[in-house]
Amino acid sequence: MAIEIPSIFTLSGVASEYIQNMKNALVVDFKNSEQIYEAIIYTLSHPDIIDAIVKQGKKDVFEKFDISQMILLLEEIYGT
Repeated sequence: MAIEIPSIFTLSGVASEYIQNMKNALVVDFKNSEQIYEAIIYTLSHPDIIDAIVKQGKKDVFEKFDISQMILLLEEIYGT
């Protein structure tokens, strides 16, 4: 997402905290090859919609995983 590549996710792990279908990525069910295929076809056939999703995805990644914010969180965990 950070390098503006259309992304297809399942809502597992950390993805469930910030991935939103059709907002910043496409979401499919876990191990559902048909949905993965359909998401790839959708990505290829809707470039304008995907462009907006990709831009939002990049923005969300940099907001969620901002290095300054990550350092502050690590300092809270481990102390300064």
